Amino acid sequence: LDFVPTDKFQKEFFLLRSTEWEKYLAETDAKQGDLSDAMYFDFISAAQYATITQELRRAQSVFEERTGAEGTVSVVKRDALLQDNDLLPPAFYERVGDKVYEALVANFSGPDFYSQPPLPCSSGELGCVVDGFKQLYKVVVEAGYALDYKAEDRGATSVGEYKEAEAKLGAWRERTRNTFKVPEIKGEGRKLRVTLQAPCTLWGRQWLGMQGYMHNDHDVMVAMSYLRKSGRAAVVSTSVDQNSIVREYTLL
Repeated sequence: LDFVPTDKFQKEFFLLRSTEWEKYLAETDAKQGDLSDAMYFDFISAAQYATITQELRRAQSVFEERTGAEGTVSVVKRDALLQDNDLLPPAFYERVGDKVYEALVANFSGPDFYSQPPLPCSSGELGCVVDGFKQLYKVVVEAGYALDYKAEDRGATSVGEYKEAEAKLGAWRERTRNTFKVPEIKGEGRKLRVTLQAPCTLWGRQWLGMQGYMHNDHDVMVAMSYLRKSGRAAVVSTSVDQNSIVREYTLL
């Protein structure tokens, strides 16, 4: 998104995680540097999103960036369509979701994998989308994102629930001035609930919220990418308890 020099981001990221690591280690037995360790991933992901939030708040439109061993200097300009800083967080979430979803499809498909990431439902047909949505969460959890999960199709929305979700989506589109492509609503609402047991972002999600930072809801970013590519608009809310994260999706 070109809003901060890479070298500056790396420096700030290092300083933040150095400051917070000892406090985190006092409460856990995380293995530093081991991203396969859920507790370390939880910490490093939270530190990354904290740094991203800090840099988004002071986003630059034009800056010099140093790269390579020799510190080659280049001038970087932000996309003209994203000059408004308020558009950067949703743009970030959208791009991360698309990249992770595309990586899942590219790297976790084929005969070597028992569970296959779903391809987008080109028709946008509700049954196809819901089946693919559940399959996507199955793949995400099997890849180590949580110890267990439950994906439930909770049926059609009531008229009131649909109108509430539609209003929520409309307010978001107004805030972002229709900068981002959103599938047209279909007029048929569906409620989906996903419960993630002991996800690898459980501590970080809560810590980021307490600090007022952006949430690191990777599963939501991926799921919303899949839904967009399947032609379905959706809104989502989240609740967190001591051991789980619950997502409440409403498809429109």
